[in-house]
Amino acid sequence: MGGLATGRSTGLATERGLGTPISPGDECPPGQSEVRPGRCEAPTLPPPSIVDYRPQSTLVTPEHLVPRAKYPAIDFHGHPGRRLLSQDALADMVAELDTLNVRVMVAADGAHVPKPLGDLVPTREI
Repeated sequence: MGGLATGRSTGLATERGLGTPISPGDECPPGQSEVRPGRCEAPTLPPPSIVDYRPQSTLVTPEHLVPRAKYPAIDFHGHPGRRLLSQDALADMVAELDTLNVRVMVAADGAHVPKPLGDLVPTREI
């Protein structure tokens, strides 16, 4: 005896759009997903592409800019890049960090400071 009661597909359920019935614990046939408990169907739309994904933000909140940290901050993953290669560029970066109330930056880009400049790195009490 086949049909819906035994969990075997008769083809009639699929023709009506009810999907392929399965018994509890059974897996869907290849190429199908369980869309309702005990019912499997093949996708009706092609799979989405990440290239076409354009998410729309649903966040609704007033803008609140924070131009300066309230308390002294540590940038533990900074990328100073070439700003470590000259004393002037380094001094400019330190001045920018001061305006943000950032006291320490940990260089996370693997930058190498040449020995002569290594002695010139500005330090200050935290």
